[in-house]
Amino acid sequence: MKLVAWSGSASLLLTDVTKYIVTSVDGLAPAAANINTTKIATYDGSVINSRSVEKRNIVITVYLNGSIESNRQALYAFFAPTRPVTLEYVNDDRHLWIDGYVESFEGSFFSRAEMFQISVICPDPYFSSRTERTVTHSGTSSFTVNNQGDAPCGMLITLTASGTVQAPEISVNGESFSAIVEMTSGDVLTVNTCKGHKACMLGNDNVLYAVPPGAVWVQLEPGQNTVTVNASSGGSRLSTVIKYTALYVGG
Repeated sequence: MKLVAWSGSASLLLTDVTKYIVTSVDGLAPAAANINTTKIATYDGSVINSRSVEKRNIVITVYLNGSIESNRQALYAFFAPTRPVTLEYVNDDRHLWIDGYVESFEGSFFSRAEMFQISVICPDPYFSSRTERTVTHSGTSSFTVNNQGDAPCGMLITLTASGTVQAPEISVNGESFSAIVEMTSGDVLTVNTCKGHKACMLGNDNVLYAVPPGAVWVQLEPGQNTVTVNASSGGSRLSTVIKYTALYVGG
């Protein structure tokens, strides 16, 4: 296994090097869920009000070897409290990345073997493959998109018109997103359904106002997804490009 810390384009290898001995990395398993329930007096059990996955907390325990002072200061450069950091984790099956912020850097100075615990909070609990996948399609026939991750993920959808199209719509596994706009030849509608980046643009114009109530910011579920692109008229004049990055619940 390999663990690397990244700050911008600079990197620090933490494993398979003599200056650091990583004895444990906690927080690589799936993050805990927060499930809110309400008890109903006349029913057995409870009903679910909401459910969500909590933030991830990764804790790295590392011992220092060799030039203790310089090696510790190298860790400071990547793990100063509040600093953003990206962790790259590689095992036999997966090559994953996750973004976080350093919560704490604690340990011992006056000991025979200096040991430190570094806590990183990851607001988005999912690991990413960082490999963007692309699927292209033309017309209104259904097609499949295979999400190779094990968590739902958003996507960047680009619809290009070769003629007049009214109210384009994209459906994923029966859930639909549409925009009540008119497209003419050469127009491009871009829809981003990724968490924290949701957008709907017609060319350079923001057309969120054209998204009707009840529209779903469609996600790709793990495995095979059935996708259909259509419109109230002119759907056969649309070509589709879907780009997505697979997400993973754990390392």
